Amino acid sequence: MKIRPLKKLTNTKRSGTRQAGVTLMELLIAMTISLVVALAMVSLMANTLGTGTRTIEMARLTAELRTAMQIMSRDLRRANFHGNFTKCFGNLDCRASLNNGDGDVTSYIKPITIGNSSGTNDCFFYWFDRDADGDVTDDDDVGAFRRTVVGGVGVLQMTTTRNAAPSCNSGNYWTAITDPSFVDVTTFTVNNVNSYTDTISAAAGTQTIDKVGLSMTGVLVRDANVSKTVADLI
Repeated sequence: MKIRPLKKLTNTKRSGTRQAGVTLMELLIAMTISLVVALAMVSLMANTLGTGTRTIEMARLTAELRTAMQIMSRDLRRANFHGNFTKCFGNLDCRASLNNGDGDVTSYIKPITIGNSSGTNDCFFYWFDRDADGDVTDDDDVGAFRRTVVGGVGVLQMTTTRNAAPSCNSGNYWTAITDPSFVDVTTFTVNNVNSYTDTISAAAGTQTIDKVGLSMTGVLVRDANVSKTVADLI
């Protein structure tokens, strides 16, 4: 019996499909899409952080201006106060016993004076017996506020150490009540157009009602786009 040699077995079919990689064009497109998405996310985050920062700065600016307004309002409401006015409760003839009995009230009942330091009504002063000792000649019996410019920045200032009318344009007795490193007070306006004189009776005479309007606008020193205006009628 003739034996034939075995033929070498060959695999005529491929065991699998060859995988092809991405082309350069596909890679560039994918990178472009990823970059656009990343930039959109960064922009959204920056806008969110910027909005939050501006909100915080606006809140601080508002607090700064309202605090200054509160200081002025609280002090101004005591204008023409005198320690001996307790004698006037229920007594319309009290003038005779005021000022140590001489009846002279002109030395301490004075109108609120509005002046200017830059061509506008941005300064005012008034008298009152700050320490309630019945004497209005002390060194603390004049209150005053003004706006001035220090280093190119508008600042609100006050003084409580005067016994004479202060100067709106000079003097070393002024103290800042706003922070010039944070807020620039661009405008400060004082007016008394709503003041009036009321007749009580023919015997008692008249009384003057002073209504003083205060208005100020401030902007951030590092961002003038953030601004706030506050006003009050005292």
